[in-house]
Amino acid sequence: KQWYQRRVAITAGNRSNIVVHYHWKKYATLNEEHKSKQLCFTDLEKDEEDEMQDFIKQCITDPTKRHEMSLITRSYHNKRYAVDDDDMVFSDDIIVLEPISGEIWPNSSTTITVMFKPHEAKNYPRMAYCDI
Repeated sequence: KQWYQRRVAITAGNRSNIVVHYHWKKYATLNEEHKSKQLCFTDLEKDEEDEMQDFIKQCITDPTKRHEMSLITRSYHNKRYAVDDDDMVFSDDIIVLEPISGEIWPNSSTTITVMFKPHEAKNYPRMAYCDI
């Protein structure tokens, strides 16, 4: 259920003589993005180790399951690839920015829509960074 919705348009201008490309990001710096990805990799590594330990215990009681080990390995490989490939754009179900990326031609502007779509009355602290 959606409690309240508000939509605001903001204008971003380019007063230079070159095309400007922008992306709304989760983090202010590449260093923060890298740290976030490292935390994800660490969590995935621990989850994979836990799942493999459980799987090995199952294999002791049912050796026919051994062929399924490659499914676990492939699953975590795909998860690590997804984290590594994540461009860390801003994504949120309460605050929506549209478009999330784009370009602004020289001496022109573009309109960015910010939508606030809370589910209940409370504070929703969010931060988005415009990477240009």
